Amino acid sequence: MNRLLLLLPLALACDPVPSTNHDLLVIHDNCLQTGGEVTTKRCCVSFGNFPETCSETPCDEGCTEDELFDAEFCECQANSCFDGVHCFQT
Repeated sequence: MNRLLLLLPLALACDPVPSTNHDLLVIHDNCLQTGGEVTTKRCCVSFGNFPETCSETPCDEGCTEDELFDAEFCECQANSCFDGVHCFQT
């Protein structure tokens, strides 16, 4: 019984669904609602999903092929960029 009680906090701490899934859904919806299109793009893991596109640094720069993954990406309309939350006119 004591072993079970010691392991219980570890089991409760292991959330099988990361809390960021909700945030990703919100960002996904914000992208669409502000005129963007959700696509995938090869990006460095350090950029994560939905990297901002307003800076000059592309999300696939500065990492090795092993550090790239298929990131969810918000492709905004012409003369717009994605700030990590929504598309806006530049």
